[in-house]
Amino acid sequence: MLVTDSSVAPQKAQIQSLADCPIYLTQVIEGIAVGRRTPLWLSERLRRAGMGTIDPIVDVCNYVMLELGQPLHAFDRAELQGELQVRRATAQEPLLALNKQTLSLDAECLVMALAGIMGGEPSSVERFSVDVFLEAAFFAPAAIAGRARRLGLTTDAAFRFERGVDPNLPARALARATELILSICGGAAGVVAVAGGVIAQRPAIELDMAWAERRLGLAIEPALAEKLEELARLIGYDAFRSPMGRAPLTIGTRPETENSTAQLADFMVKRGYFEAITYSFIDPEIASLFDEAPAIALANPISSEMAVMRQSLWPGLLSAVKYNQSRQQTRVRLFELGRIFTGSLNAQNLDGVQETDQLAAVICGSRLPEQWAEKPMAVDFFDLKGDCEALLQAMGLALTAQGAAYERPVVTFRAPTQAGHKALHPGQSADIEIEGHLCGRLGALHPAVAERFDLTGAIFLLELNLDAVKNRRLPANRSRSRFPHIRRDLALLKPVALTAAELLAIIEADRPACLQSVAIFDRYTGAGIEPGFESVAVKLIFQESERTLTDDEIVGIISNIRAKLAQHHIQLRT
Repeated sequence: MLVTDSSVAPQKAQIQSLADCPIYLTQVIEGIAVGRRTPLWLSERLRRAGMGTIDPIVDVCNYVMLELGQPLHAFDRAELQGELQVRRATAQEPLLALNKQTLSLDAECLVMALAGIMGGEPSSVERFSVDVFLEAAFFAPAAIAGRARRLGLTTDAAFRFERGVDPNLPARALARATELILSICGGAAGVVAVAGGVIAQRPAIELDMAWAERRLGLAIEPALAEKLEELARLIGYDAFRSPMGRAPLTIGTRPETENSTAQLADFMVKRGYFEAITYSFIDPEIASLFDEAPAIALANPISSEMAVMRQSLWPGLLSAVKYNQSRQQTRVRLFELGRIFTGSLNAQNLDGVQETDQLAAVICGSRLPEQWAEKPMAVDFFDLKGDCEALLQAMGLALTAQGAAYERPVVTFRAPTQAGHKALHPGQSADIEIEGHLCGRLGALHPAVAERFDLTGAIFLLELNLDAVKNRRLPANRSRSRFPHIRRDLALLKPVALTAAELLAIIEADRPACLQSVAIFDRYTGAGIEPGFESVAVKLIFQESERTLTDDEIVGIISNIRAKLAQHHIQLRT
């Protein structure tokens, strides 16, 4: 038992913020030897724990913190005057910390040095300190959380207090530290001075004995039922029987109409992509390149480069492309299934954040792996568009040109109606619409963004909202017609500004049931074509299920189609 000297005057302390510091213990030690040295066993244990030696007093405090988990602090009593106070700092109050850094505190910081984080330089223990006093306290996690990072500090004490320390540890840790100091450095210890002392009692945990007996398979005496996890050890493992347990197995059901993320990932892998997983936190400067709206800021970011929530999956994928290009991997095909965060978050509107599941992809480099059969050719917009079309078709959607598949949702690729996405090239991008609703984008990366990421070569990006493709319609059986189909080809002159999708939509508008499909199979520009126009060859497939169509019926339908085309300055090429 530790013997105290009543002649050693205690160091009193006053707590002005009991909610932040419910208990504060101090103990004075006088007459410490000046030529003290840290013993080998203590310095070696600290070294193995990743800590260096400073002074025997400080080393003991660090050792006890590692041993018991309670941070301690030692002060040079000669540098202190009057009664100690644990209080909130005033605005911009200066403090010279142990690391020689002058800190500017705010009203949220606790002062007694920098309580729970780091000691102050003026009152620190030196090699010639003779009288010291030790401090052991309990600080509420809410009073310490985030303060160290805000001041640019990282300490073991802050790490522990932020996560919560046992409020009953200060007395035990202080006694242990005093015992070690007296054995290593000598001196006389005064009585422990206690400030505060009101600690919230832990609620009692009631144990359901019937449940415990069922779990352990043995009748239990109530006197032993303090903790379920201790019962088996106290009773003895040899006393337990091995009851036959039940493990009912149920096979989960998944609707046939559901497109799972696993299916999406498998399809992308089959198309030659590799899956990437990137951080949800990004640099605010990077975030501004992809969205005009401000990103959601983190209260306690890991670093300034990870300070906001991502509004797009593209920044992470482009960083991965940069990483690969820096290592001579020029052909990159990556995709990610992840979540983006938009909207705003504040105390008045906690529901202002929208979380959207997306699929994103990026390609660059050569179209095919290096080989002897094909010459190297760089990827372009249509490579990524083809992958996107194949994915959407595999998920049960139909392209506009597939007129025979109207029982499925129709996908349309359109030029951006307004300025388009700020991260995409304005002349090489498209919006993806499913039954008229915008659900994604694809296109070439904007040169300014590519320069910011220091990327080389053409980069093409895709993003798709998963909600738009999470369900598919079940296929319906339809018998094939026994009657022959009839094909008619039209060579049309259309304005260059009119897209192929718009041309097909004009032809298919109010189409008769016998018009089974419409598709473009050729395109020509050059000699003999008026400037501002291009020649497009379209095939029309006609078929009835109950009879054979006549030439007169076909001529009548084509005449109606030509009349509709003429309204949009589209003529038959002669």
